[in-house]
Parts: sequence; C-alpha cells; structure tokens
Amino acid sequence: MSAVVHGRVVEQLTRLRLRYVAERLDALLSEAARTEPTYLDFLDSVLRQEVDAKQRTRVAMGLKIAHFPTVKTLDEFDFKFQPSVDQRLVRELATARFLAQAENVLIFGAPGVGKTHLAIALGRAVVEAGHSVLFTSATALRDDLFGLLSDE
Repeated sequence: MSAVVHGRVVEQLTRLRLRYVAERLDALLSEAARTEPTYLDFLDSVLRQEVDAKQRTRVAMGLKIAHFPTVKTLDEFDFKFQPSVDQRLVRELATARFLAQAENVLIFGAPGVGKTHLAIALGRAVVEAGHSVLFTSATALRDDLFGLLSDE
C-alpha cells in the first residue's frame, strides 16, 4: 500500500471519528495479512473493535462523571453476609429496566450493611447500560438543598 493511500485512509478514518481504527491501522492490516480473513470478516473485526473502544471510552467517561467515591461491583457484594438483600431484585435492578418505567430506587438500612456498595454497583451497571448517573449521599443532597435555600 502506498504512503499516499495510507495517509488518505487514516485521514478518512479520523474524519469519520473512527479514532481507534485510525490509531491501530498498521497493526490491523498486519493481522489481516497474516490471517487472511475474508473482506467481510475483516470489516466485521475492524468495526467491532471500534465499537468496543467507543463503549470503553463512553463507560470510562460515564464513571468519571458519576463521581463514585470508590470502585464497587455487584460481583464483589457478599449476599451471604447480608441475607436480607434480595439478590434477584438487585440483579434485576442492574439491568436498568426500572429507568424505562421512570421508577426510583431507594436503598435504606443500618450503617455498615452495604448500601453504598450496592448504590455504586447499581450505578456502575446503569452507566454500562448506556445511561448517565450522578452519585451522591443523602447527607450531601441535604446539605446542597439547604445551601440553595439559605442563598435565597
């Protein structure tokens, strides 16, 4: 492939905002030359990698915007330690279907039972499902609301 064509392809990939493919073009072409996929398989692989890269970037940005105080996942939550937590319900909430019905999720309990862990893990699952999240505690929310009221 000529340098002119290579440069034009990279420019077009960049204009189409296919940054991941543009950055990895040489490696992708080398892999294709080695494995000799069909044109359709090559295109499928390139597009899948770009979509995966965009998804990773979107999730990373969503997690940053959410302001989670720490990294927690549902897989890390010990449901045996807290048997009063309905694992099936939590897993259902992690699908983010409650958003389609415009339902709220409130997590109540005594200190140390895993409320924050569950809130962060559910928020993370919702971000991964393509939605926006903003994490805050009830105390911070109260302080923000009272701050707004006292400014008037």
